[in-house]
Amino acid sequence: MERVGHQLRFLHQFTLAQNLTRASRDWTERMRTAFEDARRRATNSVEQWQSRILHTPSAIPVTIGSAGLLGAIILLLQPGVRQRLVALWHLRVAPAAEMTPHLATIQYGEMLRLLAGRACARDRRRRLSNSPYLYRIVI
Repeated sequence: MERVGHQLRFLHQFTLAQNLTRASRDWTERMRTAFEDARRRATNSVEQWQSRILHTPSAIPVTIGSAGLLGAIILLLQPGVRQRLVALWHLRVAPAAEMTPHLATIQYGEMLRLLAGRACARDRRRRLSNSPYLYRIVI
């Protein structure tokens, strides 16, 4: 009798091990197929996007490019934007071997502009905090 119980326990453990192996294999197979499906869907959507771009009439990209060029020209006609772009180019983008007087002037103007902006913001806060209207609201 004891021998039969021992065999039953062994069979039970063996069955549990088989089920665990099968479940683990099923889980990894499901994950693999899920990743493959996601990759296939992403690839299909990129292919559809590329085909739509290739089959668009040439008037649409030309129109978008023309509008972008017109917008850039309008922005560059404004002196403030133009000065900021020149300052950005000279101070950040272009390699400078030495500090020239022109570059120092541009950098000094940029610093003054930044300080003036901070001073205006600080003055605005002070004016609001010292205003009689604000005092009346607090009371």
